Amino acid sequence: MRRLVLISLALLAITAGPAAASTTHTLTFKSRPWHQVKMTGDPAAAPVMGDMFAYEQSPLYNLSGKRIGTGAATSTAVGMSSSTMSVLLSSVFSFSGGQILSSGMQVNTMGTNPLSKAVTFSRAITGGTGRYAGARGVDAIVVKNGWVTHTLTYTTMN
Repeated sequence: MRRLVLISLALLAITAGPAAASTTHTLTFKSRPWHQVKMTGDPAAAPVMGDMFAYEQSPLYNLSGKRIGTGAATSTAVGMSSSTMSVLLSSVFSFSGGQILSSGMQVNTMGTNPLSKAVTFSRAITGGTGRYAGARGVDAIVVKNGWVTHTLTYTTMN
């Protein structure tokens, strides 16, 4: 019996291989609010469930003001009430060496610009390419004083 246990442990060690290590990174940048460039449905009418919005590619800056990349987004209205609209918002941040995708829900008050007041919310980092391949984590967002600041905290596998 003891020999069987030792053989089983040896086989497990051989087939398991080395464990992949993960590395945590933080990247903070800011942008001006993005300009909406397209909307499905009647632009003169109030948004309805399923309406889609696209936001143009805009510059991203580090906290010192140096341009470090671009960002673009799409959103789809997935929930409506008499006073709010819930949207699924996905953003792609492009940097030298790769891209990061951030996605999540945002609830907006109908008839107001969601970027006109100070707000904080977060979305999931759902992937990346290049040096950001396999990125998973949180995109913490602060809207204040005409800027949208993103703090990405994510892990990648080495």
